[in-house]
Amino acid sequence: MYLFDRDLFKTVAIAAVAILGIGGCATPIDTFSDYDNGFAFENLESFAWISDNPMKASPRNAAVNPFLEGRVKDAIRNELTARGYRYERSASRADFVVSFSVGGRKELNVDSYPVAYRHHWTWGGAYFGESVSVEQSTEGTLAIDFFSATTKSPIWHGIAHKNLTSAEEKLRGSIINDAVSAILAEFPPP
Repeated sequence: MYLFDRDLFKTVAIAAVAILGIGGCATPIDTFSDYDNGFAFENLESFAWISDNPMKASPRNAAVNPFLEGRVKDAIRNELTARGYRYERSASRADFVVSFSVGGRKELNVDSYPVAYRHHWTWGGAYFGESVSVEQSTEGTLAIDFFSATTKSPIWHGIAHKNLTSAEEKLRGSIINDAVSAILAEFPPP
């Protein structure tokens, strides 16, 4: 004989569906990388920023969040040091230098479709109306570039794209960390 609490089962089932639904709403991070096939990546031990302001933004856009550069720098530095690379304050003492760029574009998605509706006074036929849904999202892009500190030539490029929902835009730190981890998962190349 099993003891079965119907109300508890309903609560657990609703919570599970809600959690799966929330997880399903998150859009994936699409990444791509390219690199210099002739470069010896196994010799890299240390990195530095390409300049005091490694974010490629020319000219600097006043609409860009001023905290963004620091968050991206922290995420990249933390990810690279966790992978065993040593951070150098001076580019002259590093094996490779790091630069990055950030971009965003607002998108508006409008869907229109017929919706059947029925009133109690109809003669049995469904009537059709129109429903319109509007969603706004931001397509975010983060590119990370590595250059040889000695030759100053590019050695690796990684980029990530993600459609951010308004809820995800508020999670700036975790989205940046996720994007940096996704990009650098392809570094060093095989």
